[in-house]
Amino acid sequence: MLHIMPYLVHIEYAGTFNYSELGSSSLRQLATTMSVPDSDKDHVLTKRGERRVFMFIAVFLFPVLSIVLVGGYGFLIWMMQLIFGPPGSN
Repeated sequence: MLHIMPYLVHIEYAGTFNYSELGSSSLRQLATTMSVPDSDKDHVLTKRGERRVFMFIAVFLFPVLSIVLVGGYGFLIWMMQLIFGPPGSN
């Protein structure tokens, strides 16, 4: 989260850093050095890794999410009918 006020910058990134009276060049340098952690700079996703991620999303994640969403909607309708009665009843 970045809050900018005149001559005062408060940046929260994996902890709290307080920097007062930063110039625009030092703020720009701070933003570029904090944008990518060192452990992710040399991480490259290979074709095999992309295929595994795609298969996980297509075979596991989307079917599970669709079942949860449709089941949740059906449960919501069922509970509303228990509370307010069936459709068309007065």
